[in-house]
Amino acid sequence: MNKKKRYKIFVGNLPNCCGDEKMLKQVWINLLGNAIKYSAKKINPTIEAGFEKEDRMTVYFVRDKGAGFDMAYSNKLFQPFQRLHSENEFEGTGVGLAFVKRVEKK
Repeated sequence: MNKKKRYKIFVGNLPNCCGDEKMLKQVWINLLGNAIKYSAKKINPTIEAGFEKEDRMTVYFVRDKGAGFDMAYSNKLFQPFQRLHSENEFEGTGVGLAFVKRVEKK
């Protein structure tokens, strides 16, 4: 029997932001998609999207309790085609977070 995975996804009351609408939409799709993908092997996966104030900046986040990664390789995380998990573990191209980095405010 094929059981569907049930995710609990919590989205806070997010403040408005300025930027290219299509790019920002793609950022959210990439971040939420990764959270779902890397949480898929967990029981009762929970994902949270929200924001925090840091100094005078609004910092948006997506949090999950997914597969995680070794912090020793965190410098590769936002580089194109750099994967921290094998293709056998999780499918993907390794460009999603590189796109997120591209739209990061410098």
